Amino acid sequence: MGKVLLTGASGFIGKNILLRLIEDGHDVVCKYKGDFNGMGYNNLDISDIDAILHIGAISSTDADDPHELFLYNYVATKSLIDACKRDRPINPPQFIFASSAAIYGNYDNLGGRNWYAWTKKCCEDYGRAVLGRNFTVLRYFNVYGPGESHKGRMASIAYQAMVHQQENYGSEFTLFKSTKKKPIKRDFVYIDDVVDATIHAMWHGKGGVHEVGSGTARSFEDVLDILEIPYDNNSDTQPPKWYQYHTESYHKVWLDGWEPRFTLEQGLAKYKEEFKRELNESLG
Repeated sequence: MGKVLLTGASGFIGKNILLRLIEDGHDVVCKYKGDFNGMGYNNLDISDIDAILHIGAISSTDADDPHELFLYNYVATKSLIDACKRDRPINPPQFIFASSAAIYGNYDNLGGRNWYAWTKKCCEDYGRAVLGRNFTVLRYFNVYGPGESHKGRMASIAYQAMVHQQENYGSEFTLFKSTKKKPIKRDFVYIDDVVDATIHAMWHGKGGVHEVGSGTARSFEDVLDILEIPYDNNSDTQPPKWYQYHTESYHKVWLDGWEPRFTLEQGLAKYKEEFKRELNESLG
């Protein structure tokens, strides 16, 4: 069992990965946002680290402070990459970088990225240039599942809809106004599949850029129909200019030896049961 450095261990994806690492018997060194002092992780000794799972970052795709995004996303990542080169110049540890499908921009213009996506792409390019085959990029698509309650409005449509139903039983959940010309469809991937892919990359990563998704684009309406939650899509609220109307991972860009285990129906069924369990526990 190797020694693993995990950043973002208290976040949605990071916490789920941490549970799996502990279950598998790994020695895990956890890093949190508070461990980052603005100068990066330059003082971190990684000479005995076998793998780095860099999940920690500002995850809000609509964050609009370029300085904060550059600091916590790019500078933090660069400092970890530089530490690998400094402490392990001959045989650096496997570095798994959590990137995002936001890099692809919106549906009409692949260059329509926002600040968040720009920082992720900068990290990808720097890591691949410095660490080569020891740097594996995982572009997560739209992740949903237990553990995302702290994300608020950035939580998945499934979580937001289930909370709405629990708090406003019988009332409709409001979606963006849908049109036939530009329907909104996303590749929703269940958290267990994301954890599987990340752990798989730690053991079998050979560098390069890989996508982590279900491989199928589904509508928000599909999600709510599966959850049996009533909705309307007549909102006057318009998506921002950078909004992605269509995301769908391509199986030929998945990691060799990995594929998702959950369809949207299967993932939502499992999530719904977990949501009910957590709700019952909170009510005593």
